[in-house]
Amino acid sequence: MGEMETLGKLGDILRGHGERPAIVALQREHVERWSYADLLGCAHQLAGGMAQAGVGRGDRVVMLAGNRPEWIIVCLAVLECGAVVVPTDVQLPDDGVHHILRDSGARWVFSTADHTNRLERLDADVTLVLLDADVDDKRSWRRLLTAEAVNLPPVVPDDTAILFYTSGTTGTSKCVPLSHGNLAFQLSTVSQTGIVRSTDRVLLPLPLHHVYPFVIGTLLPLTLGLPLVFPQSLTGPQLVRAIREEQVTAIVGVPRLYSALYAGIEERAASRGLIASRLFKASLGRSMWSRRRLGLRLGKRLLRPLHQQFGPDLRLLASGGLGARSGPGLEARGAGLAGRDRLRSYGDGVAAND
Repeated sequence: MGEMETLGKLGDILRGHGERPAIVALQREHVERWSYADLLGCAHQLAGGMAQAGVGRGDRVVMLAGNRPEWIIVCLAVLECGAVVVPTDVQLPDDGVHHILRDSGARWVFSTADHTNRLERLDADVTLVLLDADVDDKRSWRRLLTAEAVNLPPVVPDDTAILFYTSGTTGTSKCVPLSHGNLAFQLSTVSQTGIVRSTDRVLLPLPLHHVYPFVIGTLLPLTLGLPLVFPQSLTGPQLVRAIREEQVTAIVGVPRLYSALYAGIEERAASRGLIASRLFKASLGRSMWSRRRLGLRLGKRLLRPLHQQFGPDLRLLASGGLGARSGPGLEARGAGLAGRDRLRSYGDGVAAND
């Protein structure tokens, strides 16, 4: 990836990935796939349509929706037309959403149909665009797409690109602005570490209203041309399904996620019968003991059959959370959870970031 000064160059980088898979979203009965060409094409047309509709440089655009391909498309479009993305936690109560709308000064909200009632209750003076509406619905995001050439404003490194709202421990959530230059520097720096490989397929189960999954879990893989895999849900079985069916090699997670992931592994072992379950726990115990006492990585050898069933391609678990010692397993630097050591012992190491 070439060095960027602003995220305005992101479109040029994505264009270079062509027809490579960009987003793979697992649904109940099918899998939705977007290539980089499709993703960028929609984002560019949406940016032009938003500009024609009055969204300009510095305008705040709230994202109130769960992870889905359209979320990424809108985000790229907002950045391209010089506006500011405001990711918002869908679990916030009404007063929390109202505070963000008022504090950010947003006049546009991209959301889904299940949030329309709460926005109406808030009596917010915003333009609502739905990510899950049919094109016949006048509120559908697809109604904003335009093939016309539109002059979009240039952005500079000091321009704000995104506003994150942190809940903190007391009071209302506080706004944390990140500039184009800040984000571009982070992406350029992390991409040079070599932690992520050009062949990786990245599982992204975390909500995008936090900086860690947004920057490291989304923007970084996209700039490197990697596929992003969205699981259907955060249950253990669905995480295992996504990892196995889509040959996931890397996961961007947090401690709680890895607890659910380990639960999925344990459930799979238990489903094979009492003897298999006991053998799994015994092998896991020996692996943990050998790692702690002898510094030996025996997880892949002792648990090879389960590793092949669960995720034979999985090599990297990145965790944002409590600090921890690095150790053997799937490479892990910093996953603060009880299941962390079990995951390390299960694989080749867990690589995690704080």
